[in-house]
Amino acid sequence: MTVWLTLLYGAASLALLLCSARGNIADDSVLFSINWPGASPDKKLAPAELETLWMVSAEKERYQCLLPAKPVSREDAEAAAPYAGPTPLALLKPLFSRLFCSYRLEQYWTYELCHGKSVRQYHEESIDNKVVLQEYFLGKYDAKTLEADDASYLSRRSRRPPRIRLEGGLELPYFAVNMTGGTACELGEQAQRTTRVLYVCSQEARNEVLSIDELSTCEYQAVVLTPYLCAHPDYSPETSPENPIQCVAQDGAPRKPKGLWTEQVQQQLIPPEPLPPQPPPTSEKMSQLVQDFLAGSYCLTGGAGWWKYEFCYGKRVSQFHEEKGKERISILLGTWDHKAHVAWLDKHPERKPGRTPRYLTHFYGSGDTCDLTQKPRTVEVLLKCRQAKGNIDSVSLYLLEPRTCEYILGVESAIVCSFMDKVDEYALPS
Repeated sequence: MTVWLTLLYGAASLALLLCSARGNIADDSVLFSINWPGASPDKKLAPAELETLWMVSAEKERYQCLLPAKPVSREDAEAAAPYAGPTPLALLKPLFSRLFCSYRLEQYWTYELCHGKSVRQYHEESIDNKVVLQEYFLGKYDAKTLEADDASYLSRRSRRPPRIRLEGGLELPYFAVNMTGGTACELGEQAQRTTRVLYVCSQEARNEVLSIDELSTCEYQAVVLTPYLCAHPDYSPETSPENPIQCVAQDGAPRKPKGLWTEQVQQQLIPPEPLPPQPPPTSEKMSQLVQDFLAGSYCLTGGAGWWKYEFCYGKRVSQFHEEKGKERISILLGTWDHKAHVAWLDKHPERKPGRTPRYLTHFYGSGDTCDLTQKPRTVEVLLKCRQAKGNIDSVSLYLLEPRTCEYILGVESAIVCSFMDKVDEYALPS
């Protein structure tokens, strides 16, 4: 049967229309890419593996679109080529062998996590010109324990890894390393401090400690972002193979509909609307630094890897790379738009702040177009109060990419503490 459909402009709309026309229910695990080969289709697939739909544009341009008869999902791809690579602990072993330590600074305590070795909590201060050290080991680990844990993993590897819910509602798989035998707990002579270290894949991370909490007395949990796990498909970001759709020009039609060319040119030529000014709070007690931050003139930068991140409140989020003597490489991840932020929070009410919020969520959209999705990049910015021994300009930034070109930027700074409890229902300073 021949099916004729009017062409909707926009690659995402076209893909959804084609899938609906062939009877498929939209499924996030099945991805499609649309190609315009001109008058000659790519003949990688045999005709028996393809289905045909005819499309006509508003300008009467005709296209024969060839779709895979059996689209491949992530589950299909994994079943066809099961993972046979190193175990999670084998992937983490190079990190453990380096005796590399990560640090997390809190208002009073400093936490030192030496991967594959130990977790320590300590505080130093000078009393009568003498340095007084207060420290506790929260757990230890060694090569013998690693071997036992690796054997235990192999016996249950068929199970899907557990997931942790991070701030902002993001759920990611993790691999847990249990560190035991820490400093004796005050609960009794037999009890010792223990820490469960949860390693989470993040390609841009540098093994930083995202959080460390005491879940119950003398039992701790640390979350570490690391690129070492990302080689394992169970822990890497969920990506699905793309199923190609080819729309072949017919009867002298251009390679791609004129309407799509016009749409792309307009997106490139039309500059974004100027951002409305966001006046900072006028509290006399607020420092000039905080006022500059809220006005967008003081930007926060961070990141320890190849990419660095820049967050300008009420203006933009970008990632960049700089080398001496070379041109700066920069990608715009998102820009601020008050209406878009309000609309996004109305669509995601669970992100709105409660009475005593632990963090604030702001939405930045309309970033640079993503090559893989052909959509603008977007960022959820999580603003969290972090007192760091009185240094108001100290900042910690981390970036996650749970979905292709859709980011979560964590911003922890003492600056946020100044307005954390003075925001409206849309997490904006009131």
